[in-house]
Amino acid sequence: MRRLLFPIVLLCSIVAVADPIEGMMDFVRSLHGNPTIVEQTDEHMRVRMADSCYYDLYTPVGADTIVLIQTVCAPICSSCVRVYSKEWKALHNLLPTCGGIFPEAKFVDGHILWTDNTPLFLDEEENKKRAE
Repeated sequence: MRRLLFPIVLLCSIVAVADPIEGMMDFVRSLHGNPTIVEQTDEHMRVRMADSCYYDLYTPVGADTIVLIQTVCAPICSSCVRVYSKEWKALHNLLPTCGGIFPEAKFVDGHILWTDNTPLFLDEEENKKRAE
């Protein structure tokens, strides 16, 4: 799953647009998907590409960076997070603080919160071993 997302994210760094929202939409359109903006505020936009794939774009007012959270659910949700400049130059990747194979990220009150969805993937016996 991450192998698929990595090349897609690299395309984001090529998009050099002053307006981050327009830059994001140009990127999403370039994927030839059916993007739908499902939520939008001055600082956040959620774009659903399919029932199982969405992008969350955060551009805090006054900040000079863009935080992009890409989440794919198939059927367990997993995210990767990257930080870009306003010109869509890749700055760095944010690693999950929760560990696990399927980390899911959400942006809440200005912070990225990670959830480990790995237990949803494992059977009861594997979860017991993991807890030990």
